[in-house]
Parts: sequence; C-alpha cells; structure tokens
Amino acid sequence: MRNVLKTLAVLAGVVALISHGALAAGATPQARYDKARAFLTRCQGCFEVGIKNTPEDVAALNEYWQAIQDWTVDDLNSHPTWTFDRLKSDLLNYSQAGTGLGELPVPAPSWVTSLGQDLYAFTAKYSQIGNLFLVGKRDGRFAVVWDIRNAATNRFPELAAWNGSLYAWTLAPLPADSNGRPRFFVMGAYGHGGGFTGLGQLSVWSWQTNRAIPLFVKEFYYWEELNPIKWDAGAASFRVTVKEDY
Repeated sequence: MRNVLKTLAVLAGVVALISHGALAAGATPQARYDKARAFLTRCQGCFEVGIKNTPEDVAALNEYWQAIQDWTVDDLNSHPTWTFDRLKSDLLNYSQAGTGLGELPVPAPSWVTSLGQDLYAFTAKYSQIGNLFLVGKRDGRFAVVWDIRNAATNRFPELAAWNGSLYAWTLAPLPADSNGRPRFFVMGAYGHGGGFTGLGQLSVWSWQTNRAIPLFVKEFYYWEELNPIKWDAGAASFRVTVKEDY
C-alpha cells in the first residue's frame, strides 16, 4: 500500500508539471501568473523560510518567475519610447497594490534599476523568495538576457540559494569598470521565521559579453531592524554593517 501511495503521489506530481507546461504554451503572462500564484498560496506558511522542495512547488515557482519576466518584456516592447524614470514610476505604482506576501495583482517586477543604455535589472518577490533578472535589447526588441537562477556556482556555491531561498533586499548599479562594462551589487536576504538576526548574501557582478559574472560573494549576519547596506548613488564603494554579537 505504501508503494501504491508513493506511485500515486509521483503521478500527481507529473500531472501537475504537465499542466503547468501546457498552460505556459498558450496562455498570457497574466493567466500563467494567476495559476501559479493560486498553486503557491494553497499552503499557508510553506514559504516563510525558503521553498518547499517538491516538484510541484518548484514548477509553480519557476512558472511564477517566468510569467513576471514575460510580462516585463511585453511591457517594455509595448512602450519603446518610455524613459527609465517613466518605467520606474509605472512599476512603483503597481508595487503599491502588493499583498502581504509581496506579490502584485499583475505579474510586474517589484523593483528596477538601470545598468546602461537599454539594459535594466529587475527584482521580483513572492513571500520571502525572490528572483533577479536582466532585460536588454536583442535585434531591436527587449528580451530577458540573464537570470540569476542560471548563474554558475562553481566559483561561488552560495549563489545556488537564489533557487528558492533568497530575495533581493537591495539592488543598485556601481560605476562601470575601466573597460566600460556595467557593474552592480545585490544584497540578498534569507527568509526566516522571526527574531532580530538575519542572514544576508552580498554579491558584486560585472556584465560581460551578454552574461553577468560574479566578482565577489559573501554571506553575513545583520540586525533586522537596521539597513545593513549604506551607499551613495554613483559611488564606487559602499558600507556593510555586520552583526557579530549574539
């Protein structure tokens, strides 16, 4: 009987994954987003500390991010004359309608920053889980050119946490390097159930040949009630306040 139940559970997971894929093939980003959000919210509290690693949850979360990315690209291509300030203002208007989980009624990203001419970095969030992706122009149209979920982890294994454990607390550009290549930093925060001590991940990136290269990754503890990152826009350095006493 135990083996039969296990087989049924696996089959249910396969059916769920197939239904997600079938929906993605023809539905709008809004419809796919709504379906993924409904699937994710069925389990109260499952995502307070990272993602529950079942095939169904992973598929739903990935579809959630994909719908947001597709919506973002469609929005940019629908407004080719928008300035960065206009784009940012539009997204902030959406973010004000967010729920307690940090999700929005439309599949819009939660934050955007400009990294250069026609190159934008976006963050998205569900509860205490997040995604970070870059959008740039290819053949005259906007497209997703990089996703942090696909970042190589051979040099910095900690980056694997972006697949279900981290959300972006701070994302900001840094001055370009001596070769004119854009750079940026992101502070990711691990979700946790409570208390005043948080675990963060600081990473610095360089945009090179259509991919983001991690230059530095470091995890640290911080006080929840204080913003651990201090920097001035356009400055080449920033300060991180680390919690050392417990």
